[in-house]
Amino acid sequence: MKTFRPAWFVLAIVTFVASAACGARAATLGRTQVLNTVSATYSNGNGDTFATVSNTVTATVAAVTAVGITPNENGCNTQTDGYAVGSNVSRTFAINNSSNISDAYAISVSTTGGTIASIASTSNGATTTVANDSVLAVLAPGATAQVAVTIATPNVPVGTNVTIALKATSTATNTANGQASSTAAQCAIAMGRAVIAGMAGPQSLLRKLVDDVPFESVTASQTVKYSFAFMNYGGLPAQNAVLTDEFPVGVTPAISSIQLNGAPLTTGITLVGQKLTIGLGSLAPAIPYKLSISATVSPGAAIGSEAINSASVGASNALTASSTPAVVIAGAANVVYDGYAGSAIPVPGAVVSLVDSVTGLPIKLTGTPTAPNIANTDPSTTGLSGTYAFGLGSAQIGPVTYHILITAPGYRTRRIAVTLTPDPTKTYYSITLTALDGQPLSVPGGFALTTGSVTMAALSNLFGNFPLFRTQTIKISKQVDRTVASSGDRLVYTLNFSNVGTPLGATTLVDTLPPGVAYARGTAIVDGVHLEPTVSGRTLTFAFASLETKHTIAYATVIVPGVTAGSTLTNVATVSAIAVNAPTETVSASASVDTQVINGIFTDQTIITGRVFIDLARDGWFHKGDVGIPSVRIFLEDGESVVTDPNGRYSFPGVRPGMHVLKIDRATLPPGTRAYGVRDYDDQKSIRRLVHGVFDGGVIQDVNFAIEAIR
Repeated sequence: MKTFRPAWFVLAIVTFVASAACGARAATLGRTQVLNTVSATYSNGNGDTFATVSNTVTATVAAVTAVGITPNENGCNTQTDGYAVGSNVSRTFAINNSSNISDAYAISVSTTGGTIASIASTSNGATTTVANDSVLAVLAPGATAQVAVTIATPNVPVGTNVTIALKATSTATNTANGQASSTAAQCAIAMGRAVIAGMAGPQSLLRKLVDDVPFESVTASQTVKYSFAFMNYGGLPAQNAVLTDEFPVGVTPAISSIQLNGAPLTTGITLVGQKLTIGLGSLAPAIPYKLSISATVSPGAAIGSEAINSASVGASNALTASSTPAVVIAGAANVVYDGYAGSAIPVPGAVVSLVDSVTGLPIKLTGTPTAPNIANTDPSTTGLSGTYAFGLGSAQIGPVTYHILITAPGYRTRRIAVTLTPDPTKTYYSITLTALDGQPLSVPGGFALTTGSVTMAALSNLFGNFPLFRTQTIKISKQVDRTVASSGDRLVYTLNFSNVGTPLGATTLVDTLPPGVAYARGTAIVDGVHLEPTVSGRTLTFAFASLETKHTIAYATVIVPGVTAGSTLTNVATVSAIAVNAPTETVSASASVDTQVINGIFTDQTIITGRVFIDLARDGWFHKGDVGIPSVRIFLEDGESVVTDPNGRYSFPGVRPGMHVLKIDRATLPPGTRAYGVRDYDDQKSIRRLVHGVFDGGVIQDVNFAIEAIR
């Protein structure tokens, strides 16, 4: 009998890569050979080991040619492609070997204007002059060669667009795709006259900066440094060049500080009023110029005022080029403040949101953060100085319309449309603010109020100062000692009014007596002192220089004979105050009180009076210390109703004799109170009460309502 023992096999696949070149490579090169061999070993049950090796399989990586040239312009750019007519023009191309083999490229240069002056090739750190239609040095895969082409343009007319083209063709043979080639072109524009412009090209604006930024917040008497940068892009020197700058009122330039390219400039300078003129002489082509000058802000500059000015440079053989504006803002910018008080009272803790005008969602800010919003979040919350900030990216400055929302405790919410229009460089923007809430805005750069739209120019991350207005600035209340009276009775009126917001200016209280009521001269007391009002018919006028604290006025009147029983005497008082920050803005509040007129004690009508009060003892009866509840409505069974006065008192002054039902309107009970659950019409705790009079004309019925305090 044979015994079979298991045999163990081990299979190994070995791959060899052979190349004509030595060394490690990041990628497999063309023409590289890939060798693949498989070997196997096994052993039997007796421990004998056997091995075998397969034949070798050989594969070769195909050689593929590829080449790229940059840059390749699709058209001419007047801001970057200009050159002085008649001068040589140089354009540089980069040839990249993007194939998998080393390759040498044949180049061919052509131009639509002028003649080829020279061609220079730079590769592997060495620069050599080469001829047109020649072959460059060998480039390894991934390597780049620079080719600089210079064109002579003595006879090219002004305004001609010259195209300079470079073609590179592979010289490799035995490749899978043949000999690849690529072509790229660049433009040059012949410019004949002197062309003065900013540093971004012959069509760009000059940039005027203040302390190297477009805008600067300063203090009074501070010195700032203005600067301008420009160049002559033309083919001729700019003759008799002159820089003109009209400085704003309140900013004084220092002539002795003027420098051109870092050197003092002392001649050709005049200053007439605020207009500064500087003779620059001849400006050579293709040379950058920078002029700087210091100026001092007036000591009397108003906080929030804005000084904006631009400069211009012209020449006898060049058009005048204008600069972007530079902005100096006195004091803090982007301030949320009390609109009635002005800059003296900023509003801390205000939440300022910049939102999409369609979706209402906050904007995700992409610009440079600005204090106090260092995190550049939206919304921004004002600090103790009332300032806010938004850092907008160049793509966020328009043209676009946003909405600004502002909320703060005690103030009305604001919604303002903000329309931004950028300058051509997307560096600055002009802004138009339009109130969507009917509230005033601030004048440009200041704190005074205006009812129209506001427009400001040359801003960057600035939106202006925003006024907030309190929801209730003046409180006023009016009481009378009698809510029911008859002809000949004396009525004493008491008024209390106060300012719960910022101080207000000149204040007037006008109290208009109802017909049938006459003022008792000599009875007026203002803040505990006898002080007569100005009396004109039934109108009493009290005047105050300002409204900063509480005032109390009391005076007596008499109901004249002949007033019809059953009529209501309504006395209305209105207090009006002028806002300190806005003399044209008036803040006002009104209050009134009624007195019911009844016949004398021999009338056949009944009077129902009483009180609604918080029942602290919870026994249904009014005790000393219990508090009357104001503004609670009480209905009579016929639908007539009255409202309790500040002391919780009410009255139905003239009702028919007989039984009546009174009921409290639960909806008018204030928070923290509730009606008892009692339903007995004769219980002091019930909100429904029965008046039992039958033949009781002329008798006063007194009905109180006890209300439970919620504990």
